[in-house]
Amino acid sequence: EVSKDEAEEVEKDVIEIVFFIGKDEKDDMIVAENEEDFKDKNIKDIQQHKVTFRKPSYIDNVEILSLTLKTKGDEVQLDPALLRYERFCVLAKEWTLVDEEGKTMEINRENINRLQPDIANLINNKLEAVVGSL
Repeated sequence: EVSKDEAEEVEKDVIEIVFFIGKDEKDDMIVAENEEDFKDKNIKDIQQHKVTFRKPSYIDNVEILSLTLKTKGDEVQLDPALLRYERFCVLAKEWTLVDEEGKTMEINRENINRLQPDIANLINNKLEAVVGSL
């Protein structure tokens, strides 16, 4: 059995990102941070989704940085887009995103790569707002 203190600690160790997906009149997918963003826009089939990330540890940051640093001669450069991608891949624990058959998709690089850019950008922006940049 988990004690109250342990349960609170578990909650502190995760970051939950909530967002909404709907469809406009043309059946194009629309993504929003809040359901209110769809107000007065004739959006249908609105679904709330959640992605849960674990908070990064020191070794997570080292791993993410090692995957995103590039050397060019004597110069070392950080690729910000790759940093966001690797942070997503390394820290994601679970999500509510489903496939065409309505089954929850497994969190892996292949499925993360399939995310529509609007969804990935919204999630990454919200995650970055919480954890900041490395």
